[in-house]
Amino acid sequence: MGLPIRQNKISTQNKSASQKGTGGRGNFAYSPPTAEELRARAQRHGSRDSFFQQGVQFFTPKAGDNTVRILPPPPEKAKEWRSYGVRLHVHYGIGADEAAYLCLDKMKGEACPVCQERVKAKSADEDDLAQSFRAVERIAVYLIDRSQEGKGPLVWNMPQTIDSDICGRSVNKRSGAVYAVDHPEEGYDVSFTREGIGQITKYKSIDISREATPLSEDDDVASTWLQHIVDHSLDEMLVYHDYDHIKAAYEGKAAA
Repeated sequence: MGLPIRQNKISTQNKSASQKGTGGRGNFAYSPPTAEELRARAQRHGSRDSFFQQGVQFFTPKAGDNTVRILPPPPEKAKEWRSYGVRLHVHYGIGADEAAYLCLDKMKGEACPVCQERVKAKSADEDDLAQSFRAVERIAVYLIDRSQEGKGPLVWNMPQTIDSDICGRSVNKRSGAVYAVDHPEEGYDVSFTREGIGQITKYKSIDISREATPLSEDDDVASTWLQHIVDHSLDEMLVYHDYDHIKAAYEGKAAA
């Protein structure tokens, strides 16, 4: 014969409300997470470092056709940036986590451990390795995804080649007229097609609408978007990891 099964019956008739807890049984008290906590948790997913602060929402071009509206720089940053975005130099694929770091040399004029490794690789004629250590140029911009305007301003680390194409198409070759794509009231949407994924991603058919349109048909919405880019200026959202942190990541060591 098997051992008898001992059954414990829990009676809740004589328990007070405080003993029952909230949202559970017995003394178990359940406290649901807040939306803010969940968003923060989502930002911490994975162990890779980021060169942007937590809370930034990024734009990911979808496969196929995309239409976006690039937002202007904050008024006080217009002369400094000389464009609608911030020029970045980024080392990608660093360490076991394949993290990305802003190049300390090109961004701040400081010693950069990745650039130093690149010099060593070039000296040893390890061309492929040296190429992997290069700092890739990106243009960080705020934009509105026309297919998901409800998300508001998103950040896109735009490839430098796309920026060049947009700038080249922003000037009328015959008249010399400028199409200010980032003008909040009389700007122009930008469209392109994304093909492939990962390292074989290609952007084609980059075009600028020749019909000027406002940032949004709703003035209140447009004002909210513009205030966001002022309150969260791109250059102030960047994260610079120090030399020792980047070197430790490259060497596969736990950074202090």
